[in-house]
Amino acid sequence: MKKNDWLIKKTPRSVDQLRLWPENPRLNPEEIQVSLRDYAEDFTYAKADRDNFIDLVKSIADDGFIHADPIVVWQNDENKKYYVAEGNRRLVALKLLREPNKAPKSIRTTLRKYSKKINKSDIEKIFVNVAPSFDDAEWYINQRNSASSLQRKWTRIQQQRWITELYQKYDGDIEKIQSITKLLKRDLEDTIRILKIKDFVCLDEVKSNLTGEEFEKANTYRFPITILERFFASAVVREKWGFEYDGINVNITSNKPSFYNAYSELIKRIIDDEAKIKINTRTITTNLKEILDSLPEVIFDSEDDQEADEPGEGPGEGPGEEPGDETDLEIYQRLKGDPHRDRLVLKIYDLHTDDYRLDGIFDEFKKIPF
Repeated sequence: MKKNDWLIKKTPRSVDQLRLWPENPRLNPEEIQVSLRDYAEDFTYAKADRDNFIDLVKSIADDGFIHADPIVVWQNDENKKYYVAEGNRRLVALKLLREPNKAPKSIRTTLRKYSKKINKSDIEKIFVNVAPSFDDAEWYINQRNSASSLQRKWTRIQQQRWITELYQKYDGDIEKIQSITKLLKRDLEDTIRILKIKDFVCLDEVKSNLTGEEFEKANTYRFPITILERFFASAVVREKWGFEYDGINVNITSNKPSFYNAYSELIKRIIDDEAKIKINTRTITTNLKEILDSLPEVIFDSEDDQEADEPGEGPGEGPGEEPGDETDLEIYQRLKGDPHRDRLVLKIYDLHTDDYRLDGIFDEFKKIPF
C-alpha cells in the first residue's frame, strides 16, 4: 500500500464514539475542554464563527451530511479511542444535532429546531479516513486546502499556535517543521518571533504595569497579534525602540526598563477600544509617527551610564543633581553599579535560563533589600 492510500479508503465510525481533539488550534488554549458544550462554546465564541457554525448545522439538517471533505481520524495508542484531527467542527455539529440539549445556551434553541428536521439515525455513523498514526494526520492537516465555504480556515493566530506547537514538539527543528507545513524558513521564523514578542506580556516588568483585566485581555489567545506583527515589522520602530531580530531570537539593544515601559503602554492602547490615539493594523500604516510620539520614549544606555558613580555619592548627591528630580529609570541607571543601592539585584537585570528554580531565585533577589 502506498504511503497515502489511507486517504482513499473511507471507514464507517459511530459519531457518538468519535473523540474531539483537545489540541485543536481553534480551541482556547487557556481552558480545558471536557464536555461537548465546552468545545461548542469555543467554536462559536465570535459572532462570525457562530453564524458560520449555524450555517453548517442548517446545511446538514436540510441536505444531510455530505462526505465530500474527509474527516481524518487516528487511533490513540494508549486508550485505543479514535480522535478527529480534521473535521472537529463538523463532528460537533453532528453530535449536537443528535443531542441538542448539550448545546451552549446561545445556540441551543437553534439546534433544537434543526435537530427536529433530521432523522438522527441518518447521522448515527459517518465515513472517516483513518490515518495510520497522528503523524500522518498531522501531515494531512498541513496539506489540506478547503474548497467548501462551510469550512472555516484557521485564523492567523490559530496558524501561529499550530506552528508553535510543532516548534516545541520537534525541539526547534526548523527543517522538520518546514517539511510538515511546507512554509518558507523566513515565514516560520517570523511566526515564532512574533509569538515571543507577545510573550513579553508575561514578564514581571510588563505585567506589573497592567491591571488584572488588562493582563487577562492581553494574555488571551484572542489578542489581536497581527497588530503587534505589523508594529514590529516596521524598521522605524525597531530602530527607535532598539529591537533586533536574530533568526528566531529577538534582542533588545535599548534600555530594557524603558523598552518594557513603552511596550506596556503599547499593549494597553491595543486592547483599549476607547483610546484617544487608536492602535490597529490600519493606523500603524497611516499614523505610525503619531503613535510612536504618543508612546513613552525608549532610551539607550550610553557609555557614561555603564560607569559606577564615585564613592560617597548617594541618590541625589551627585554633581548638578537635585534630590527628588530623578525618575525610577534614572535611579536604576545610576545605581546599577553602586554598592549603596537599595536592592540586592536591580530590576534592570535579567536572567535567561530554562531552569525555573534559578529563575525563581533570581526574582527573589530583586525583592531583597541590599
